[in-house]
Amino acid sequence: MQSDIKYVPVTLKKGEYLVMPNSEPEYEFLSSPEYEVLYGGAAGGGKTWCLCAENMKYKDYSRYTAIIFRRTYPQLMGSVFPIASEMYQAAGATWYEQKKMFVFPSGAKVRLGYMQYMDDWENYQGHEYARHLYDELGQFYEEQYIKLAPWCRSKVDGIEPRRRASANPGGIGHLWIKKRFIDTCRSEPAGEKRYSELAKVYWQPMKPGPTYFARLIYPDGTVKYQTRRFIPSRVFDNVDMLRRNPEYVTNLLTLPERMRRALLEGDWGAFEGQFFPFNSDTQLIKPFVIENAWPLIGALDPGWGGYCSYSLATVDFNNNYYRIATYYEPAKNIIRNVKDIYKFTKSLNLTRGRIPEYVIADPAAWAKRDQYALTEDQRTFADFMEQAGFVMFKGLNDRPTGWANMVTMMEQKEEKTNEPKYKVFKNYNEPFEEQLIAAISDEKVPGDLQGRGRDPKLHYHCLDEERYRLMAISFPEALERPKTQLEREVEEEIEASEDKHTVMGV
Repeated sequence: MQSDIKYVPVTLKKGEYLVMPNSEPEYEFLSSPEYEVLYGGAAGGGKTWCLCAENMKYKDYSRYTAIIFRRTYPQLMGSVFPIASEMYQAAGATWYEQKKMFVFPSGAKVRLGYMQYMDDWENYQGHEYARHLYDELGQFYEEQYIKLAPWCRSKVDGIEPRRRASANPGGIGHLWIKKRFIDTCRSEPAGEKRYSELAKVYWQPMKPGPTYFARLIYPDGTVKYQTRRFIPSRVFDNVDMLRRNPEYVTNLLTLPERMRRALLEGDWGAFEGQFFPFNSDTQLIKPFVIENAWPLIGALDPGWGGYCSYSLATVDFNNNYYRIATYYEPAKNIIRNVKDIYKFTKSLNLTRGRIPEYVIADPAAWAKRDQYALTEDQRTFADFMEQAGFVMFKGLNDRPTGWANMVTMMEQKEEKTNEPKYKVFKNYNEPFEEQLIAAISDEKVPGDLQGRGRDPKLHYHCLDEERYRLMAISFPEALERPKTQLEREVEEEIEASEDKHTVMGV
């Protein structure tokens, strides 16, 4: 069926209120036919307005449905709701507080939703919406975005399902958004620099790059392509906002360098190394099979009921460090987790399936009061690892010293080539990369990460196990190998035997 719906923005007048794009990027966004579109990449580009305006194109279709997401409820009501309310109610829509939904006179519906926690996507599972709209996508987990995709479905002939989002650099979603949109849909300079009379500065206009075609292979072998696009927009494009707020650019210019580069210039590399001096351009490298003569060192954070993180790393003869691969899974039954770690280790081609010389672990792996470490027979996580053939050492748990040592090792460079000595294998350590980029200092203790290990919502398990291993490499004399379960049992039997002999007078 040939659709009579055109992908062009609508113009709506009610009194002095006007809904129409005020810049080329906004028009590009509202007229893009691609399945996925990311808009913005910097502050002040009219991101939330564009997401709300997307629904105005279909307000007269009775069975049209859409949902606008924000990470938390306060953000949703403080940022999205005011813009949506003004725009939609001017078009005759009614707001239903209990359902958090706007209903237009035609019957078209726009719902407002939020997903504060990882599993909150399940609250919307099975709910069909022709538009999934994410405001500030960088605050969402990739899992939430991916797992909700099947329910982006349309009930209206001629309106195809689409996913739209806005984002700035930074946040927990920085890395996956950069990989999914920024790196694959690279924007391009649009001519020479221009002078903004409103902002009184020169700026470089950008335009969207070519549409990216993501290759999908179905179970039956059929190959299809899904379209994706990134439309860059900055405050300089948003003339109306600048006219109303002439000091906005000045305020952005006074921000610390990293924030200025990210929010004013749309630099997605600005937030790499907020806490750690890691540069993905030089320290994220192509994987290779490591030499058998190089030591293989494991590291483990059992997760305390969150995520279990285990990884392998090595050091070559020139003291270059390589993080090889990461196992990162939700906490499971201990026996299952240890089996999966063993399988991960033995099946890794990069190491030829070698068992590490030793594993440095969070002291919690030996805990007997932790419900996630404890089993019916009182064996701990470390006990099961040892029974699987791993030699276990207890990691040094001085957090500020560990982070400082980690920073120091990342900063080290080869004297002759000036290349970094700390390297991470690309495509094998994505959870670690995400946590590395998202890590920021704690407000009260700047030498520690945000939350200081006490906030279960902050997932730094990969960073923790890396910290243990790097401390072991830097201070090997401080390594402690706790007694194994067998050694403890033998000692207990000997002690019991000695007590018995003493009682009998022997």
